[in-house]
Amino acid sequence: MEPLETMQELLKEADFEQFEVSEDLVRFIRKYGYMAGIFNEAYQVFVSGGSHYHYKSFLDRELHCLFAQSPDEVIVSGDDYSFTCSRSDFMTLVALIDMVYTPIYPLGTVVELDVDKMPPIFKKSLDDTKLMVMLTGRKLQLREGYQQYILDYVGRLWPHGEQLGSAQFRVSNLMIKKVVFEGYRDDREEERAEFLRARQIAKRQRSTAFMSPKEAAAYYQIGFKRKEH
Repeated sequence: MEPLETMQELLKEADFEQFEVSEDLVRFIRKYGYMAGIFNEAYQVFVSGGSHYHYKSFLDRELHCLFAQSPDEVIVSGDDYSFTCSRSDFMTLVALIDMVYTPIYPLGTVVELDVDKMPPIFKKSLDDTKLMVMLTGRKLQLREGYQQYILDYVGRLWPHGEQLGSAQFRVSNLMIKKVVFEGYRDDREEERAEFLRARQIAKRQRSTAFMSPKEAAAYYQIGFKRKEH
C-alpha cells in the first residue's frame, strides 16, 4: 500500500475530537506528508509551549502553525489550504504522519541528538552539548502497559560504543537533530525497514515521542523489554 493510501486509512480510523477528514486534508497530506520532519519540528514547538511555528522552503513552500491555549485549538495553514483542530487532534495527526512518513534509518547510522529535546531524566546526567549516538536497534516493542507505543531506536554513545555496564540510549525520531553518517543499505535492509514500518502501522503504535508527560515520566524510569524479532 502506498503511504498516502495508508495515511487515508489511518485518518478514517483515528478518534478525532472535532476534526473532519476531507478531500482537502488528503491533498494537504499528499503535498506535505513526505516532509515529516517539519511536522515533528512543529510538534516540538507545540509541546514546549510555543505559540507558533513557521517553515519556508527554498522553493517558497510554506507551513504555518498557530497554537492557541484558549480556545483549545491549533490552526495549520499551507500554500493553498488551512484547517483548525483541537490540540489533541493535532497531536494525533502529527503522530500518524510520523508513523507513515518518517524515515527508518539503517543500523550503524550515527546521529546527533538534540539535548534540549531529551527527557529530563537523561538531561541531568549529560555534560556534552554535542551528543552523538550510533543506532543499534530499531522499532522496539515496549513492556506491558505501553504496547500502544514503540521505541524508534536504541543506540550507543559515539565514539565510545559498547561498554560493560553502560546503558543504551533510547532515541525517538524527535530527538534526532541531524544524521551525521548513514549506515549500510542493501535489499535486505530495505526489506527489513519495510517490515518494521508495516508492523508498527498494523499495530497502530505511535512513537514514544507522543507519550503524555505522565506516561513518559513513568516509562523512562522503569525501562523496556526488547522484542525485535
